[in-house]
Formats: sequence, C-alpha cells, structure tokens
Amino acid sequence: MKNYVFVLFCLAMVMAFSCKSLTSAPTLPLDSPTQLRVSLNDYYASRPAAYLSEFLSASLNRETLFNTYFDDRADSAFFAPFLDSLHLKYPVEWEFVDHLVRFVQESFSYEDNNPGEVIKYPYQTFVSRTGICSDRSVLLGKLLVYAGYSVAFFAFEKAEHVALGLKVPQGYGSYNSPWIYIETTNIRPLGDIPHDSFGPDALTTPEIIPVHRNGNRAFTSVHFLINYYSEASRLYGDDYLFLDQQSRYLSKRIHDLRKVADSLQRNVQSLHSRYQAFQQDLATRHQLMQQAGCQGVVSDDSTYAVCAERVEKYNALVEQSNALSLHIANETGMINLLVEEMNNLVETFNRRIIRKE
Repeated sequence: MKNYVFVLFCLAMVMAFSCKSLTSAPTLPLDSPTQLRVSLNDYYASRPAAYLSEFLSASLNRETLFNTYFDDRADSAFFAPFLDSLHLKYPVEWEFVDHLVRFVQESFSYEDNNPGEVIKYPYQTFVSRTGICSDRSVLLGKLLVYAGYSVAFFAFEKAEHVALGLKVPQGYGSYNSPWIYIETTNIRPLGDIPHDSFGPDALTTPEIIPVHRNGNRAFTSVHFLINYYSEASRLYGDDYLFLDQQSRYLSKRIHDLRKVADSLQRNVQSLHSRYQAFQQDLATRHQLMQQAGCQGVVSDDSTYAVCAERVEKYNALVEQSNALSLHIANETGMINLLVEEMNNLVETFNRRIIRKE
C-alpha cells in the first residue's frame, strides 16, 4: 500500500473578540428543526468573531477565548439528535468515541477561503462542513462535552496549531497530561501527534487550555480502542488507521478476498497434487495391463477375467481423475473471478488515495 503524508495547513488560535458575554443562551423557537436552524443561523451570525491572525497578541487571553465557545449552549438542542443517533448506532463507549472523532476528521474539508481565519462556532462549522484546525477542534470538543466527556485544548504557538485533548485514565495521556491528543484536520488515531507535518520540535511543548463548562467523564475504555488500533494494523497494515471509512471498507474487502483467494489457491495446489498422483497411478496400471496382454482381442478366459477386472478399476480411476480435473477448473475459475474483483477494488482504492493526496 502506498505510504503518504498528511500536510496540515492550519494556524493556531486567535484572540480578538468583543467583550460581549455569551454565557446566557437566547430563547430559540423549537417548533421544528428548520425553525431552530434558521434561528441559530441568525444568532451565530450576530456573535462576535475571533481571529487566528491575532493569535500572538499578548493582551488577549486564550483561555477566555476558548471558553466563549463552551459557555454558549444555544446549539445544544441542535446537536442532541445527532449525538443520540450516534449513541444508538454505537452503544459501546470506545466505538462511539472512535466514530465521533472520525466523523469530524473525515466529514469536514479544510477551509482555505477564510479571510482573517475567523474561528467559527461549532454550529457554523457543522453546517458548513468546512473549518480550520481551531474550528474542527472546538466542534469536536463541544460534541464530546455534550456527550459528558471532559476535554481541553493543546495550543502550539510555534506551529500555530490547535488540537483537542480528551481526558483519559493515567498512562494514556499525551505530553504527560490527563488528555490524549486528537488531531481533527486529518484522519489519525487518538494519541498520534503529527510531528511529520510540522517543523522540528514544533509540537513538543503545548499550552494546555482548560474548558470551564466541561463534562465530567474520562474516556475510560480508551484501552479497548488502542487494542483495536493494534489489531487493525496487524491485519490490514499501518496505513489502515489513516484511511477514511470508504477506503477502510475497500481495504478490508481486498484483504478478505485475498484470504479467500489464497485459501482456494492452496486447495487447488493440493488438488493438483492429487491429480498428479492419479496420473501416475493410471500410467502404472496401463503399463501392467499391457504386460498382462490386456490389449486387443483376448481369447483366453482366465486372461480375460484378469483384464476385465483391471480395465474396470482403470476406467473408474479415469472417472475420478476427470472429476478432479473439473473440480480444479472450477476452483481456478473462482480464483480468477476473485482476482478480477480484487484488481477492480485496488484500482478504486488507489484512485481514492490519489484524489485525497
């Protein structure tokens, strides 16, 4: 499988925003999802914006900025059905967290056309399906908080980058902290820090920014997800964990078809060995019949009896050999069909990878 590197084009958090407080949510009509969405569009369009371009301003407080997005709860009714449906689909905790993280990693494109790099509110990022590193980290953090989890942020001044941290049991955190690193701008496993996408030492010393209105749960089943990573890498290769859902399906399908084809190939090889044994037996029997005079017209009764028995066994062996030959042909045909399907899947898989690069 082709190795590839994800290049991240994101800056870090910015700190310019109005002093207007967002701690109290407005009264929004809840008669229908459409009404709620229209109200939220208007509401967030009127909210003060923060800009990444002013990230290095010493006069601004990053913790205050991040918590502006979490103090606001006007979007809670909007996100509730989405989280409920995800919980129903993935009731096991580690699967829920894994799919929620990969939803944000896979479903949103990087927003290149963002003058001044305005940091959007989670609702705006969710609806637009685009965002820079801070947008997507804030969105995932908000969703995890609504799901009851405790989060924080990793801010990297040198790399001008922001990532999310999810609280985990001792021993699983990143940077000797209680939080495991989550990259939101591309598909990576939890805890995988993209050192290869930034300059040397750019992601070594983050500022950890706490969230005040936080969840109270740690991701206690993180070890099950880590075990899944290990097993998936063993079965499908290290690149598997960096693939989107469709590419993972293709990779698994190719892997499964290859296993079936390999099994059939081994079976065909075994059948070939049996067929060769049949051919050798037939050659030996044919030679013995010739030596016994079992050719042409046999007038002697005793010779006829011997030859008749040998010919009968010989013909039965020929039938078995022909049946085995047909079986080999059928198995070989199945292998050829599987190889054809695998080649088509590999071609589709490679096209997806090339497009994403």
